[in-house]
Amino acid sequence: MTLVSAENMYAVMALLPSVLVNGEAVAFLGMSDGPDSADFHFETGDASMAMRLRSNKSISSAAWIQGQAKTPLHASHSGEFYWSQYIADSRALYVNYSRCEERKDLPFASFAEDVGKAIDQLDLDRVVIDVRVNSGGNEAVIRPLVSELKRRQIKIFVLIGRRTFSSAFGNALTMKEQLGAVLVGEPTGQKPNAFGETRSFELPHSGLRVQYSTKFWKRFATSDPDALYPDLTVEIAIAPYMEGRDPVLEAALRY
Repeated sequence: MTLVSAENMYAVMALLPSVLVNGEAVAFLGMSDGPDSADFHFETGDASMAMRLRSNKSISSAAWIQGQAKTPLHASHSGEFYWSQYIADSRALYVNYSRCEERKDLPFASFAEDVGKAIDQLDLDRVVIDVRVNSGGNEAVIRPLVSELKRRQIKIFVLIGRRTFSSAFGNALTMKEQLGAVLVGEPTGQKPNAFGETRSFELPHSGLRVQYSTKFWKRFATSDPDALYPDLTVEIAIAPYMEGRDPVLEAALRY
């Protein structure tokens, strides 16, 4: 039995951590003797360490400590669906798009116009659009930005990864096909030809909510790959993560 619903190995890599910190799930799988804690063995290089860790449900949200030496750019505006920042030393405009959904305080069309103005006013060499942690939503939200970029001759890079799902995957593919964008990062957790247009209902007796798909999207007519693969692959490693570095963004800025 599996506790991770996934179409490829990259989705498993994205979703598995949430299972490993869930005491009830680990106990159900027979990996611990109870739901409150479990024994873990860690290895890095020539060193190894064993320790007993508490379940995430027994730790308050205020008790979590970020393991990075500094906060990388992509994580600097937690909670905002979309935002941008000028990176002067790389002559780049970085656009973070973490949810395919409108912000209540800033319509996406207005945001896209601001991005277009920034391209016209700044001495830019490239635009980098980050959808690595975007799990989807409404695929049409991004259309104003695609229109703004189409009208301008500038290099486009799209950062993708194992947590790029659903509509965000569709947005990345659209920008590759319509804007000639270079995809950088890891393969997506979303399979190109897949079910989508998710709806849900609640079971009357248990109260559990069930999700189901209403449409099959066939993006590739003559093939059925397990993921959308990047043009420039950047492996994820623990060392740069701990240092607060972002090798994927760095690769896009160097390319």
